[in-house]
Amino acid sequence: PGGVAQARSVGDADVGDYILARPYVRSLCVPTGGCDVVVASDGIWDALYSSAVASSLRSMRRQSASLAATAIIDRAINQRHAYDCHGYLQPRDDTTILVMRIRRSNSAADVAGGGASSGGGCGCVVS
Repeated sequence: PGGVAQARSVGDADVGDYILARPYVRSLCVPTGGCDVVVASDGIWDALYSSAVASSLRSMRRQSASLAATAIIDRAINQRHAYDCHGYLQPRDDTTILVMRIRRSNSAADVAGGGASSGGGCGCVVS
């Protein structure tokens, strides 16, 4: 309402002259140690610097992606001074995060069976 829904414009040729419907795509190789990919709403980015999110993910690298995402959401809500509503902390803004932990597998079964490591460890980024 009242603005442009940019994510909805990807691939939509009717979006007008001011938005490019064709996404920027590039392939990246996954580092040997793996990587984390984060997609988050402004409720995260307005509360936390990207370096703080990256630091949190590094410190929780042995935890699941779900636990890491939950911890970052909690930190963002606390940073934004969320208000209390009947005993629950309610965020002042949409606070959504998706954490994908991408790891290379070096097990013999994966290599022999055409698993994760046989694909070269490359991925595609669309923005």
